[in-house]
Amino acid sequence: IDAGAAYTPIPHELFTCKTLVVLKLQGVCLFKFDVSWCKRLVALKLEGLMDVISISSSSAVCLPFLHTLHVTHIWKLNNDSFCRLLSNCPLLSDLTLEEKTSDVMLDLNIVLPCLQRLSIITKFNSSTHLCSLLENYIRKLAIIAPFFKYFSIQEDMSLSILIPFYVRVRLGDPSKLEYTSVFDRIVHLEQSICDEVSQRTLVDLLQRFTKLVVLKLENVYRLTLNVYRWDTPSFVPECLLSSLEALEWRRYTGKDRDKGLMSYLLNHALRLKTVKIFSDVENKQQIVEDLASMPRGSKSCQIVFKATTDGVRARCDSKQFRNGKHFRSCIDLPVLDSYLHFSYVRETGVLDVAYRHTNVESSSWIAWGINPTSKGMVGAQTLLAYRNSSSGFMRAYTSSIKDYSTKLQEGPLSFHVTQLSAEFLNGEMTIFATIVLPTNTTVVNHLWQDGPLKEGDRLGMHAMNRDHLKSMASLDLLSGQVTTTKAANDIMLLVKNIHGLVNAVCWGIFMPIGVMAARYMRTYKGLDPTWFYIHIFFQTTGYFGGLLGGLGTAIYMAKHTGMRSTPHTVIGIFLFALGFLQILALKARPDKNHKYRKYWNWYHHTVGYVVIVLSVYNIYKGLAILQPGSSWKIAYSTIIGVIGLFAIVMEILQFNKRWGGLCCKKSKDLEADQTASIDV
Repeated sequence: IDAGAAYTPIPHELFTCKTLVVLKLQGVCLFKFDVSWCKRLVALKLEGLMDVISISSSSAVCLPFLHTLHVTHIWKLNNDSFCRLLSNCPLLSDLTLEEKTSDVMLDLNIVLPCLQRLSIITKFNSSTHLCSLLENYIRKLAIIAPFFKYFSIQEDMSLSILIPFYVRVRLGDPSKLEYTSVFDRIVHLEQSICDEVSQRTLVDLLQRFTKLVVLKLENVYRLTLNVYRWDTPSFVPECLLSSLEALEWRRYTGKDRDKGLMSYLLNHALRLKTVKIFSDVENKQQIVEDLASMPRGSKSCQIVFKATTDGVRARCDSKQFRNGKHFRSCIDLPVLDSYLHFSYVRETGVLDVAYRHTNVESSSWIAWGINPTSKGMVGAQTLLAYRNSSSGFMRAYTSSIKDYSTKLQEGPLSFHVTQLSAEFLNGEMTIFATIVLPTNTTVVNHLWQDGPLKEGDRLGMHAMNRDHLKSMASLDLLSGQVTTTKAANDIMLLVKNIHGLVNAVCWGIFMPIGVMAARYMRTYKGLDPTWFYIHIFFQTTGYFGGLLGGLGTAIYMAKHTGMRSTPHTVIGIFLFALGFLQILALKARPDKNHKYRKYWNWYHHTVGYVVIVLSVYNIYKGLAILQPGSSWKIAYSTIIGVIGLFAIVMEILQFNKRWGGLCCKKSKDLEADQTASIDV
């Protein structure tokens, strides 16, 4: 509600409405507002020039369900009333204040039992000022908020279109850490980089945060003509030498200032394990080469570079939704370009969620779900969405997956779902929902997926590549930690690899070798009947090996993934049928001198060549579906290329033996005809 635009008083009944759970009030209020009216609020945001907002002095003020409170840009606020408000919000977990307002937090003598996140909006002066804020608030909140974990300081740029400078930290469990200062509790740091001051601030923070494990940086652009550079410090922070394990950098530019800082971090971080670089600039290849040439202090450090098309959109927690929804937590899911935004109240089990899938076509469907009974697909309670091909409107619905052959039909879930909706914008598809889980739930098994939309808005089978098989994990709703579900994924990947390997060897290598043995060895009299036994060995081994290993693994994957009929599947079944007919044909083979032997040969050879061509084609189809890695395709292409080259050489060498007799016969027939005509 824009109170400044409300020239007539807003009815009191609006604020006392039992269904009002989220309220955002901004502007200069022209009416008396008392937050005690809104008994059922879950989120309250007060911002703007609200100089007459008041909070009742009555002891009856109580917002028992409020877990998000943002109070910013307020001219007048009674500290006593505000403290009374905080003391009567038992579930408050997310609090955002201005620094001038937040001073009241330092004088609080009450306990905030559920507070986990505090954000301070301030006018940034220096790294000293920032460190002072961090130290004062963390020290105080360690006393009054036993579950406090996340602290954010953000530059006040409310009148600017630029991304503000920010510093976000996460605290470790004090029971697991030995520390002599409050900074030793900080294990996770996120900071934006925009100028020399922000770089110096980063160095100061690294020097103070001696137990830091995760560092995330983001370049934010400013409209300035000043060109700054990286000044290498004369010391190495202790956290680089002893504790830093993960580094992530968003909007990496590859310029000298970025390269200098990156080289410094890579060279001195002795325990660094993973480095993720996201960049939306054009000279991506040069960036990759520069990163590869930088010395690394950690031998186990792995660098992952990912090109993005939109640096702002790629960042998980910078997303602003059109419907105004705000979520306390956000995680970058490990596969499928997906993000999960959520807010969770443990005591009530209410989970507000937005599953966001980027780089997706409009002719696709997306799904996100929770499996309350096991890890995997069967039993999952899913939210699905797709864009209707006729109307263009988004459709969102629920589906309970009971088996792997599911068609994802609409149906109720085992838990209550409200406010289900979806949107599609600029290649992003998002599902919104409010889910009611059993109270005190802390960890859930969740999974996410996408697939093609078929004719008639039918949901097609999702891909079977590595990422689509790995899109499941355990999610800690309190900490936001994601633990990948490995067991089921590893088994399925193993089965997939066995299926590809067995079929490639049996149908794609043994079968062609068996055919070439019969075609080229039989022309040499000394190799008769050796060629026949070699032919039978490779053909039968290829067929029965493919039957046991190839078809068996295909049945397993169909049973455990719901894989349905595809051209690859149809061709595979057709090949097994042709192979079986070839085996039966051996029983019906006439003698060499039988008058029908040549017809049998035509049939047997034709079916054999058809099997070879379809086998090679289907192997490439399978590689495209399963996507085990480019090395597989290169290896098979090399082998089949060698086999093909050998066949060409043998055709040339045996040309006279194979076709010479036919040419001689034709020439003799021609001479006979000419002689006959002369005699006549």
